[in-house]
Amino acid sequence: MRLSALSKKQMQIAAPNKLRRATTTTMMAPSTSHLLASSSAEDAGAVPRVMVDIDPEKHPENPLLYLIPEDLRPTYRPLPRLVQTAVILASAYFSAVSTWERFTFIQPLAILRKLRPAPPLRELIAFATKTILGALIVQLSLQEIFCRPSRISVNNLRERYYLPSTLSQYQNLQVSTKNEEPAPIGIHYLKYANGKKGTLKLDAIYVHHGFGASSLSWLPTLPSLVDRLDARVGLGHDMVGFGFTDRQDILDWYTTDSSARISQAVFSKEVEANGYRASAALLFGHSLGAIGVLKMALGLPREISKHVILCSPALGLSGNFSEESNENHAPRFFRRVKNRITSFFRSFVIFPTGGYILRRAVGSKNFWRRGLEKAAWGNPDKLKASDVLRYQWPSIGRGWERGLLQFASAQRRNDDISLLREVLNLPNTTVSVIIGSNDKVIRPDLTRDFLANFEGANIRVIELDGLGHTTFEEDVDTFVNAVEGIVNDASSSGF
Repeated sequence: MRLSALSKKQMQIAAPNKLRRATTTTMMAPSTSHLLASSSAEDAGAVPRVMVDIDPEKHPENPLLYLIPEDLRPTYRPLPRLVQTAVILASAYFSAVSTWERFTFIQPLAILRKLRPAPPLRELIAFATKTILGALIVQLSLQEIFCRPSRISVNNLRERYYLPSTLSQYQNLQVSTKNEEPAPIGIHYLKYANGKKGTLKLDAIYVHHGFGASSLSWLPTLPSLVDRLDARVGLGHDMVGFGFTDRQDILDWYTTDSSARISQAVFSKEVEANGYRASAALLFGHSLGAIGVLKMALGLPREISKHVILCSPALGLSGNFSEESNENHAPRFFRRVKNRITSFFRSFVIFPTGGYILRRAVGSKNFWRRGLEKAAWGNPDKLKASDVLRYQWPSIGRGWERGLLQFASAQRRNDDISLLREVLNLPNTTVSVIIGSNDKVIRPDLTRDFLANFEGANIRVIELDGLGHTTFEEDVDTFVNAVEGIVNDASSSGF
């Protein structure tokens, strides 16, 4: 079939973005009804018949970031006005029939003309309540069936469209599991290579993102860090459960231990390939990522000089840690029964209900903007459209809601004090902390209270005035300047 044989309407549906080239199979292009049905399925990229090579469109505020393809919708679409009107009228009719036994369409007109008395207030309230609830339930159900947000697998995203950034990489790597057995997993990560030649000061910069974010949160900052700090390469992966790293069935993949092992695998592939031996690395961990980066530091070879910078670290928030657990002393039979009940409850109650609530919240038009303005940014006026898009991109991934819930289910208390102390005891390793004075998520006083446990340790703390929880995103120049000062001071001390 020749490309010209496609109707104009089919081409608009199959490829609304700019086209570089298009090839077809021997099968007919999908009809409009087929595409509408597939848009409500779990995977928005359901076996295309027309193979289209789409030219990614860069965001005008950040050329490293691509716009989401036009036919992938991260939010719920509104129902047509005609459908909304029909739903409200039908709901009002059935509410009236169930409220008044002998209801007819003439009765409302008779009441308006004062030919018969108005119903009691109690009946009117019951009628209005039934109408509103009925219309709301039906409209939400129709939206869920026909107008829900797009969800697409990473493979289909790569085959039909593109990854979210010019720095995006996707590699299947062997990563050690909890039992130290390697297992394959597809990892999405950012990679920015320094264009300079010759000897550079740092072999690598590695960044860990926080809860609810992805490696894209470091997208505006990573190139500046690499160029200004004279590093060979900058890297940062998506934790399992966030972004576009493959989601797994086993809960252990959704832990900070697993994130640390993934970072070591990416570091080994990109930095220590072909027998190259890294000698110096700068490691960042933001919020929850602070735990992952500390564990990464422990897993890297001891001979590598490591400077760890914790940004608004989520440390010391889990209360007093105790390694003893009453569950470990329970009989095996009771533990097995408890685990099965928990698994059943999680699979059939928490995940379906929680997933729907999350999809509804994230699928609202201004969810990410409102959340970032109220919680993450110290100065909401500095929040840009590209910032919102970097957080919105991962939500189109298939299984995003379930991955987030699995991550939350997998979390256990960490002995943060012992973890940080173990890193401080490593040779050729320094630790610094950067916080924002207007952090609403982890207040600066909480971080300072935690660091009070390390009197005598040489931990430098820098507080950036006016910035919030995401200092490295809100003001890239101020953040990089602070890091340059930290690294220069460390270099003068022999780092």
